[in-house]
Amino acid sequence: MKRIFQSPMFSAPRAGTLALGIVLALGGASAAQAYQVQSGKIHDDAGQRIALRGVNWFGFETASHAPHGLWARNADDMIAQMKSLGVNAVRLPVAPATLHGASVTSVSLALNPQFAGMNGLQVLDYIVHALDQAGIYVLLDHHRPDDEAISALWYTASYSEKQWLDDLKLMAARYKGVPHVLGIDLKNEPHGPATWGVGNPSTDWNLAAERAAQAVLSVNDRLVVFVGGIEEQATCSGAHAHGWGGNLEPLRCMPLSIPQNKLVFAPHFYGPDIYMYSYFSDPAFPANMPAIWQANFGFARDMGHAVMPTEFGSRYGHGGLALDKVWFDAAIDWMVGKDLRDGFFWSWNPNSSDTGGLLKDDWTNVWTDKLARLQTLWGVAPSTPPVVPPPESPAASGDAFSISRVVDSDWGAGYCVSYSVLNVSDHAAQWATSFGFQDKLDRAWNAVVTVDGASIKAKGESWNSSLQPGQKASFGYCATRPAPSSAGATATQFQTQLTSLGDWGKGYCTGVRVTNTSKTVAAWSVTLPLEGRITSAWSANVTAVGGGKAKASGLKWNAYLNPGASTSFGFCASR
Repeated sequence: MKRIFQSPMFSAPRAGTLALGIVLALGGASAAQAYQVQSGKIHDDAGQRIALRGVNWFGFETASHAPHGLWARNADDMIAQMKSLGVNAVRLPVAPATLHGASVTSVSLALNPQFAGMNGLQVLDYIVHALDQAGIYVLLDHHRPDDEAISALWYTASYSEKQWLDDLKLMAARYKGVPHVLGIDLKNEPHGPATWGVGNPSTDWNLAAERAAQAVLSVNDRLVVFVGGIEEQATCSGAHAHGWGGNLEPLRCMPLSIPQNKLVFAPHFYGPDIYMYSYFSDPAFPANMPAIWQANFGFARDMGHAVMPTEFGSRYGHGGLALDKVWFDAAIDWMVGKDLRDGFFWSWNPNSSDTGGLLKDDWTNVWTDKLARLQTLWGVAPSTPPVVPPPESPAASGDAFSISRVVDSDWGAGYCVSYSVLNVSDHAAQWATSFGFQDKLDRAWNAVVTVDGASIKAKGESWNSSLQPGQKASFGYCATRPAPSSAGATATQFQTQLTSLGDWGKGYCTGVRVTNTSKTVAAWSVTLPLEGRITSAWSANVTAVGGGKAKASGLKWNAYLNPGASTSFGFCASR
């Protein structure tokens, strides 16, 4: 029921090699946890309660086959921002095309060079592992059978139940070794002809959910499964409107045959910005809403089930109805009172046309009023969102200027960068900046750039040195990194640490951390043990060399390591 704005079309080519790009700190990764439900809440294998302060980050279910916003931001920067805001869980909607390696669009490779050459599944691998390494829980959501629209049932004329079950098992198996992948949302928003407990196997969502849960848990019993409701039904359901996936009322008549310690009910509910149901016009609104929410899905919490809405959201007055802001305030207050604090806000993305996002349209700044309401729900102290700094921002003279940096190109042995200088003061001022530098300056433009020992200095030319309030200047330079020592790189220069990311008998995934233990800058290359055939890799060129060995070397952006520096990569193989 939600509309999504598509993105600008920056293209990343279909992967033709094993050169992927995941920047992971894999050293010391823990074994995957076994998740279970106790007293209506999710716990880990140590019995610790997990509170899900979640958002939806969509895009993998669209023709982009990548999370949206990568045309405007670096993926790792967004993940770091999520964590800084208190977000500790992300629901990733996906579609089959992504799971089967469709080509990727709408990714700026200037901002995300690590995605060069990746297909959709490889980008999904990257995002899942990056969230995991940030300590953020991941809920995978089978959102659509295609890249176009949410289907009423779990199958369509062109997408069979078997394909659906196979894709669920693919996700369960592929991320079995990733500690923070906690569950799979089996099907997004059953609606229309979907039924519950009427005895029709072709439309009874409860029976399909049981089959899907069995399929997922047979492959990966560490997960929990999330099951949404249906829409409307004549039996065992109230007469008022429920919305897609929002009706769990038939559960009273027909319980699910899924182990309760592995089951989370995942209703969706929205306000008038999505659809103007009659009860939003009731004179008693919003006081009439708690009874409706209780009837639709709140009762399941009273029965002892885990109930965690995986979609709820609002424009909160930012381009939407004033009535929806009232609705959202009431919804948050009811969820807090009902102890339904776990869930996933729709959405992180600002380009959901019905709800907007937690981010503003610039994909960087946060709607502080929305965040404050979510912090109330999460039970955390209100805080001011931190300013997202530009990558590797240098220091500017005084406090009059804001300086941002963009890498234009990087070929390992050298690179070119551009800077933007903005006068943020209320008076005219001359700009100058300096920052650490260990490379060889080749050329510069739009500034007087000099190297002084281990620093590089830049100041304006005669024509752009003085900036008025709000005025910008741009400059840049290209540089060459120090060449490896004349003796060349040797295998003993590089220390490797291998970490198992999962092993399912017929295949496995391994994470590798490489550290330069020498005293010189060097282009790294290492040899690793290999069982079977390499199926995928990230952050390195990985090739089999025979004799049960594989050779790995860096990509353009991580080929050279400074003394003591490390980089991480990984690969999967089938036996």
